[in-house]
Amino acid sequence: MSIRYVLLMRHVAGYKPYHSNSGDEERSSDYPGLLRQGERHAVAVAMALREALDDRPQGSRITIGGTWSSPEPEPAATALILTRELAIGRPDPIEDLAPGSFPRGGGSRSAKVLTTLTDRIETLTCAHPANALLLVGHEPQMGWIANRLTGVRIPIDRGELICLCQVAGRPGWHLLWTIHPDDKQAVSDIREKIKSKMDTAKVMGGFITGLVTFVLTQFLQRPDVNTATLFLRVATVGLLLAAAALFFASLFHYDTLLMPSRFWGSRAPAAEKTHPTWLVSRPPSSSAWVLYQNMMRIWNRTFVPATVLVWLAVILLAQASLRPDSPRDWWVLPAAVVELALVMAWTRVNRPRLGTQD
Repeated sequence: MSIRYVLLMRHVAGYKPYHSNSGDEERSSDYPGLLRQGERHAVAVAMALREALDDRPQGSRITIGGTWSSPEPEPAATALILTRELAIGRPDPIEDLAPGSFPRGGGSRSAKVLTTLTDRIETLTCAHPANALLLVGHEPQMGWIANRLTGVRIPIDRGELICLCQVAGRPGWHLLWTIHPDDKQAVSDIREKIKSKMDTAKVMGGFITGLVTFVLTQFLQRPDVNTATLFLRVATVGLLLAAAALFFASLFHYDTLLMPSRFWGSRAPAAEKTHPTWLVSRPPSSSAWVLYQNMMRIWNRTFVPATVLVWLAVILLAQASLRPDSPRDWWVLPAAVVELALVMAWTRVNRPRLGTQD
């Protein structure tokens, strides 16, 4: 089974004229384009990468056949440190990885360069005897390349390296693992975010439970209804109960994520099961990435569906209140569809737009 790999790294912290050249802003003596701290981070990532490559089982070895870097001082120095520690050939400066030819603002020029780069990556990883290519550059360019290959947005922190892989015969690339020089602050931040989501799940679960009680009381006070109204009432209660169950499930799942990583256990591997492609391998990935991916999975597959069920239940409740017995009484459902389309269009245009810049 043939597997291809692409390693993408965002350069470490560089030295700027406004830095004081002391403390955390001390300039590296060996790599003048970097801060001393940035040099240490690059060495740490290189050593972790070497260990990750050496620990790969026979048959899935990662062999880096080439290194591309932006010609700018920070990524060029970062790439030099990696190639030195890994004992591989010197990096090749690629002009298309420079910010000047890959504008951060996007647009047609950036899209064209991005297409050219990803086509070159696909071609080289297929034709080269080695199965991996290492790129060192800037954000958001590295993130754009990852997004074009995988189809998902992958945040890449300063000094972080990510490994993408593609199995022959399977469509698309996926994130295999990441290496970060120091992700302790990210772990703390992501746990705070999980706590806020837990609070929201608590409120929504309690609200829906109260709403179910209110709705049942109202329905029982008016038991004589036609078949259509009875069906709408049953569907409304069923959707609300399902939504409440999902909100409470997300609450328990989020609580599981707050377990200290010291107490994370490992399940023995089974022959018929493989590691899920949506989750990074750990090690070498940090616990921050494991928490982030699980948090987003719970949000997308439990919390968001619960919210959708609540919306559907409210629509059916409104329709049931009309006790429809003729076609003209069913106007609530099409009106809700139109409203949903307008709200989705509005929120899409006005949604938050986040991004990373060097």
